[in-house]
Amino acid sequence: MRGKDIALGGLLTLAILVLPLWWLGSTHAQNTVPPCGSYQADWSDAKAFQPGCLQLGPAPLALPPPGDPASQWAADASRSNTNDALQLQWERSLGDWLDASGQRWGPQPLAISSALTAVGTVQVESPIADLRLVFKGVMPAVGAVRCGEALPLLEARLDSSTLRNWDRMLPSTRRVILLRCARAGPLRIDVTKIFSGSVGGRFEIYRNDPHLRQLDGTGLPGPTGTASDVVLDLRATGWRSSLLRTPVTGIQGNGMLLVTVPTGGATGASIHYPIPAARRSELMFSRMVMRIAYDWPATTGGKYPGLANTGATVRSGGIAGWGGRKADGLHWSARTNRANPIAGAWTASHQGWGTYVYRLNHESLNGDVRWSTRPLPKGEFVVIDQMVKLNGVNADGTPRADGEVAYWLNGELVNRFTGIIFRNQTTTGSLPETFWLDVYVGGTGYVAPYPHTVLFADAQVSTRRLPFDPLMLARLNANTRQTPP
Repeated sequence: MRGKDIALGGLLTLAILVLPLWWLGSTHAQNTVPPCGSYQADWSDAKAFQPGCLQLGPAPLALPPPGDPASQWAADASRSNTNDALQLQWERSLGDWLDASGQRWGPQPLAISSALTAVGTVQVESPIADLRLVFKGVMPAVGAVRCGEALPLLEARLDSSTLRNWDRMLPSTRRVILLRCARAGPLRIDVTKIFSGSVGGRFEIYRNDPHLRQLDGTGLPGPTGTASDVVLDLRATGWRSSLLRTPVTGIQGNGMLLVTVPTGGATGASIHYPIPAARRSELMFSRMVMRIAYDWPATTGGKYPGLANTGATVRSGGIAGWGGRKADGLHWSARTNRANPIAGAWTASHQGWGTYVYRLNHESLNGDVRWSTRPLPKGEFVVIDQMVKLNGVNADGTPRADGEVAYWLNGELVNRFTGIIFRNQTTTGSLPETFWLDVYVGGTGYVAPYPHTVLFADAQVSTRRLPFDPLMLARLNANTRQTPP
C-alpha cells in the first residue's frame, strides 16, 4: 500500500504541475503569443486566431501626402497621434473626422455597407479617397481592405484601448480603420472572422480630417520684452562665459555656433551658462534661433537646450534634476526633448519635439515629455521661445502644482505643460540658475555613425517673452537655408 500511495502521490504532484500549463496554453490561449512567421500576434489576435495566424500580403505602400506635416496622418498612426513618427496628436482621441453634413465628429456617414451576415468580402462605394472606416457593432476580424483590387497607399487601425498601432501583417479586430486610396470608388473589406454581436452590424465611411491641435494660451505672458529684459545674450558675448563641461568650439566667422555630435560619439555640447544671480526670477524665458541639419538622424531621441537649476554652479553637471537624478526640491531642469521615431519620409525633413522636465511630481527617474503640436523643420532656422514658471509653496510648506513650461515656435504657441511642481521651497537657490546648451543623441549605447550638426544663430535668456520678428527670420533663411539631400 505504501508503494501505491507513493505512486498516487507522484501522479497527483505531476497533475498539479502539468494542469496549470495545460490551462494556460489551452483555455487561456489569449495569454500566449503564437508565432506568425517573422511576426508576432498581439493579445487580441492571439485570442481570435489560436492556434494559427492568417498570413496576408505585404504591407501597404506608405507615402507621405503633400502639405503641412502637422495635418498629415501616417501609416503608423495610433489612438493618441495622427503621426506617430512626429508625435503629432489628434485633437480628439481616436481621430478627427467630418460627417456627411460637414460636422466635425458628426454622426452621419457618407456611405454605409449592407448588414454583415457572414465571413467573406463586404463591398461599399466610397465617395472619397481619404476616409475613416468604422464598424457599428462588435468589430469582426478584418484581414485586409482594398481600394477596388489595390491595397491603399496608407492604412492604419486604431484601437480604442491601447496606445500602440496595429501590425499590418496580421488580421485585426480594431474598431477604426484609416485609409487613403488613390481615388474614390469601391472598397472591398475582407471579413475573416465574425464574433458574437458582429452579425447585423455595418461599415460606415466618414471623411478623415486630421488637423493641428489647438492650445489655449489664456493667462500666458505676451511678447512684451525689450533689450533691457535680456540677461544673457550668448552670441553677443561670443558663446564664452560658461561653466564648461564640453569646450565651446565651432564658432563660425559669422558669429554662429556650430554644434557637432562627432562620429563615434553622442554629445555635441553640454555647456551651462550661468544666469546673473541678481536677474534670476520665478518666471523666465529662453530663446534659441537654431537650424537642425538634414544630417540629424530620425532613429534615436535626444536633447536640446533649456533653462535649468541642477546645481551646476557647484558641481560639474549638477546635483539633481538631470541624468536619472530626480528633482530634490531645489534642483530641476527643463530642457527640450526630440522624438525617437522610425526613419521615414516624414522624419527625413522634420523632427518631433517637446518638453523634458525633471520635476518633483513625476514618478520616473527621467524627465517628463509632453509633445509639441508642430514639428521642427530641418534645414532652416526657427525661433524657439521657452517659458519656465516655477510653482509656489503654501505657508504650511506644501508645494502648489502651479508651475508651468510653454514653448512657442516662430511666435506660435505649440506646447503648454501645466501642473508642475519644480520645488518645495522658495529660496533663491531654487530659481533658474543656468541656460543649459545641451545637444546630444539619446539612447543607451548609441554612437553616431556620422556627424550630426545643429547651428545656433543666437541664444538668449530674458525676464520677459521677447517679440518674434518674422522679417528677421526670413532674411536669415534667405541666405542660409539648406538644400535637402
